[in-house]
Amino acid sequence: PAFPVLQKALEDSTHLPVYINSAVTEFAMAGVHYGDLHAKAENQVFLYWDNGSYRAIPVSGNAPILPAGSDDAFVEHICVNPAGARLSAAAVAEKIRPVFSEEQTPTLYAALEGDLSRLTPASLLAAAETDTALQPVADETIKQFCVMLHTLYCLYFAEHLNLYGFGFTPEHLEQIRKAAAEFAGKDFAQAIILCPIGERYHFLSG
Repeated sequence: PAFPVLQKALEDSTHLPVYINSAVTEFAMAGVHYGDLHAKAENQVFLYWDNGSYRAIPVSGNAPILPAGSDDAFVEHICVNPAGARLSAAAVAEKIRPVFSEEQTPTLYAALEGDLSRLTPASLLAAAETDTALQPVADETIKQFCVMLHTLYCLYFAEHLNLYGFGFTPEHLEQIRKAAAEFAGKDFAQAIILCPIGERYHFLSG
């Protein structure tokens, strides 16, 4: 919410259009150049979780072939869910809403302090371990997520799919990899990794 307010204030005061974009491109570059884990990778897709999801695609250590979030300039439509439903925090929250309560989903309710708009992929997966009412939604979300990842994996011939800022644990990664292997094979599943860029390394993106 802070960025739209800042954007409007700047536009009102300068009478000029102001654009505020994600820092995922810089983080992706930092990962390519400073992450030992990725030193030999030729092509990677970095996914960044915020209010939306953004991606950067560095090829052979060079700048991304497209700016973050501009797949629409390259491909008209990408199939994320064959059934046509959107894969977003808001869309997943709507599926959870009918059972979201202290009684039926106590772990998630406590983690989000009763505010479903704070839902993240990690909070859903973590809560689904004990909140059985969430398991069907968690399973469906993981499957849809894997379809999206596989689309990006194929579009950009990626060696790795780096998940940044999702808050996933190694256990969550294994859940995702298991679903990914069932969906598209072991090689694809092993290409999905948790991005190692931590808070202390953000300065490298400058």
